[in-house]
Amino acid sequence: MQEESRWQEAINRLEQVPTQDLEGYAQAQRLLATYQANLGEIRIRRQAEQNSESALEHAQRQIQSLIASTPTNPQLLDKNRTISQLQGIINQLQKVQPGTTTYLQAQQLLLSANNKLSQLQAK
Repeated sequence: MQEESRWQEAINRLEQVPTQDLEGYAQAQRLLATYQANLGEIRIRRQAEQNSESALEHAQRQIQSLIASTPTNPQLLDKNRTISQLQGIINQLQKVQPGTTTYLQAQQLLLSANNKLSQLQAK
């Protein structure tokens, strides 16, 4: 967020360069285009980070719910319901975008969920 506000501050200052200063104005316009692109990229990354964090948190809640609802006696397991829950978890984990801070953790959980799903489908 601090990085975003610094780019915005720089953009605001560049927008104040007077048009009468032709050389300075031309340079400011070139920098302005670059800075605006950088700010846009930061905002995209921030949104990807937020979306990924949210997807991981949702998947973790689903995992907790699945664990809590799984009977200790495997014979009482509702296989179709468990498969459905696992698929929901997998779908959430796949929403975590590469390059985000939560990606590695999501990939580890995704591998585990896919393995468990394969085990259940093989039975």
